[in-house]
Amino acid sequence: MKRLQLCFRIFAWLALVFFCALLVYNCLPYFHAPRTHAFVWEKGLLAERPVWLTALVIHVVAGAICLISSLLQFFRPLLRRAPQLHRWLGRIYVGSILLFVCPTGFYLAFFAHGGWRGIMGFLLLGVLTTWTTWQGWVAMRRHQVQQHVMWMIRSFAMITTALTFRIEHIVFQEIGLAAEIGFLAALYLSIIGNAIVAEWLLWRMRRKKNTTHHQPNNYETKTVISVPAAIR
Repeated sequence: MKRLQLCFRIFAWLALVFFCALLVYNCLPYFHAPRTHAFVWEKGLLAERPVWLTALVIHVVAGAICLISSLLQFFRPLLRRAPQLHRWLGRIYVGSILLFVCPTGFYLAFFAHGGWRGIMGFLLLGVLTTWTTWQGWVAMRRHQVQQHVMWMIRSFAMITTALTFRIEHIVFQEIGLAAEIGFLAALYLSIIGNAIVAEWLLWRMRRKKNTTHHQPNNYETKTVISVPAAIR
C-alpha cells in the first residue's frame, strides 16, 4: 500500500512538473513577440490597446516566473540544504503574485470571455490568490511556520488553476460542450476543485501529525507539534 502511495505521489509530481513546463513553454512568445500568440490574435482590436497588451505580457511572464519558483519549494532536500535559496525563491513567488500577477489579473478580468460570469470568476480567483499569498507571507514574517506552509499550499492551489483550467477547458471542448458553457465550467471547477484538493492535503497533513507525534508517557499525554513534513 505504501509503495502504491509513493508511486502515485511520484506520478502526480511528474504530471505537475510536465504541465507546468508545457504552460511555460507555451508562454515563451510573450517574452519576445506577444502579438504572434494565438490568444492575442483572438482578441482582435483589443490587442491594439497598449495598456491591455502590456498588462497581459506582465501577467503571463510573472505567472511563469511564479510557477517555476513555486515548484522548487516543495522539495525537502532543497529546504534542508539551501534554506537561503528557499527564502529567496519564496520572495520571488510572493513578489511576482502580489506585485504583478494579481494586479494585472484584476484588470484583465474585465476583458475575459463569458460575460459577467467570466469576470466574476477571474475576480474571485484574484481575490483568493491575493489573500492566501498575503496570509502566507504574514505568517512567515511572524515566524508561524506551520501557518505559513498551510497558506502557501492554498496559494499554490490557486496559482495552479492556470493548469487545471486549461486541461478542463480542452476536455469540455473535446466532448462537444458549448464554448461559453465549457469555458465557465472549466473556470469555476478549476477554482473549486483546486481549493478542495488543497484542503484535503492539509487535512491529511494534520491527521498524520496528530497520529505520528501523539506520544503518551506514564504521567501525562502530550501532543507534539512539529514542522510539517512538507518543509522538513
